[in-house]
Amino acid sequence: MAGADEVEKLMKSTIYGYKEIYYIDFENDSYQMIYTDVRKMEELGKYSDAINIHFENGKIMRDDEENVRKFLSIENLREVLARQNSTEYKYRRRSESGDPENCLTCVTVRERKNGIPCSAIMTIRSVEWIMKLEEEEKRILIDSLHQANVANQAKSTFLSNMSHDIRTPLNAIIGYTGLALSVINDTEKVSEYLEKIKLSGTHLLRLINNILDVSRIESGKLSLEEEPCNFRVLLEEIGDMIEPQAEEKALDFYVDMGNIGNEYVYCDKVKFNQVLLNLLGNAVKFTDAGGKIKLGVCQKRHSPNGYFSYEIKVSDTGIGIGKAFIDNIFEPFEREKGTKSSGTGLGMAITKGIVDMMGGEISVESEVGKGTEFTVHLDFRKVPESIVQNMVRQGTLTTKSSGKHTADENKKNFDCVKLDENWYKNKQILLVDDNDMNREIEQELLSNAGFKVEYACNGEEAVKKVSVGEQNDFTYDMILMDIRMPVMDGYEATRRIREIDSRKGNHVPIIAMTANAFDEDKRNAINSGMDGHISKPIDVVQFIHIIKDKLLENKWQ
Repeated sequence: MAGADEVEKLMKSTIYGYKEIYYIDFENDSYQMIYTDVRKMEELGKYSDAINIHFENGKIMRDDEENVRKFLSIENLREVLARQNSTEYKYRRRSESGDPENCLTCVTVRERKNGIPCSAIMTIRSVEWIMKLEEEEKRILIDSLHQANVANQAKSTFLSNMSHDIRTPLNAIIGYTGLALSVINDTEKVSEYLEKIKLSGTHLLRLINNILDVSRIESGKLSLEEEPCNFRVLLEEIGDMIEPQAEEKALDFYVDMGNIGNEYVYCDKVKFNQVLLNLLGNAVKFTDAGGKIKLGVCQKRHSPNGYFSYEIKVSDTGIGIGKAFIDNIFEPFEREKGTKSSGTGLGMAITKGIVDMMGGEISVESEVGKGTEFTVHLDFRKVPESIVQNMVRQGTLTTKSSGKHTADENKKNFDCVKLDENWYKNKQILLVDDNDMNREIEQELLSNAGFKVEYACNGEEAVKKVSVGEQNDFTYDMILMDIRMPVMDGYEATRRIREIDSRKGNHVPIIAMTANAFDEDKRNAINSGMDGHISKPIDVVQFIHIIKDKLLENKWQ
């Protein structure tokens, strides 16, 4: 049998949270106190007198007195408990410290005679913590609802913008296609319409890429691909890309980077370009003719160990940004009302996302009618001097003095071969693509450029063609490989072809040609044994240019 101490512990654990527990005898109008957290256990007396004393002591808050007195009366309790086994009432009373607290009194029938309750157990417990928990849960629910409403509003705004922004170039593509078909014999008009279709398609692709970029940034799937580079030359190249746009709008554009002392850093050039080209592109877009745009870069005196720190400023004398929009400028899908801006409203969100990935900071100051200045702070890892010298000797790193790649023998050979524009004619290309329409377009482009083309509909078929060619001492000059295909995908096909190459001591160039256009897709292509990557939709000029360059590289290796 349990001892007295154990019984007491068990009792305390059972009644934890209760303020008082009473046994009520309705027939004799009496009570006995079973438990209290402040008074002695042996208290007993007349029930109606105890209620009066309870109220006289001011224990019940004045606003609740009348309702509590009615609830606690023997007449009310017996009437209610005649129909049910228990009843409860929540009210406010003063705690021993005098502070108001929410309490719950529960009365449960203990004994009945002829269906009429004659005794009951009454418990009184504080529910203050429960009330606070409920209030907190309510606040969280309200906040969540508000956030959901904001998100839904942003989504609705985004879908509305997308509907407009995607339909605009689509409308142009469909419209000009119809016009071109209607004047199919007028080559000048057809050429004009096709050029406009191409521009609209490029714009549509840029919109889609922006949507994908911001999605990947938010999901953490976008990563940096850092490589050694000359920071000064990188900035010069960015300036060279913006200068024609500025000249076209009659803008005064200049680059100031005189304060750059250390130039060789590890940097993801593509994403860094994306940041600055977006900022400079907006500066051009929102600055009227005769205005000024400046790209200023200075190196900070103090940097973290092993890093060079730079402050980059892009300023303009354009239309400026309203104060109401400044706080939201880096939010996805946001566009300032009242401007003629087109696009997804994702450019600044992508810019900030990339800067954040690089461990940097971006801020903006602007005044309507006077211009805008974006400031970016970035730290780049130093490239060790030994690596710099080695890469300069190999011609793989641009130098400060020339801003051009150091020439080597292969470069000279390339230039010599390129003088003869017929050098690549009749080169044998294996085109691997499971989509009939894509394959038809690609085959036509290659044939028009002078290549001889065979095709395969999946990776397994491609491996068989290469294997048969090996048995007959025939080697393709290049393979253009789709990635997602039935039977066997492009990665596995490439690995199989490389096994065949290793037996013959060959290395046929294999270029991924796929709609899988993300950084990891390019890495996967290289890791599987491919030599390059062309993203779909295909840019015709770039498509032929890449193929020629890869054939040249293979020729002189």
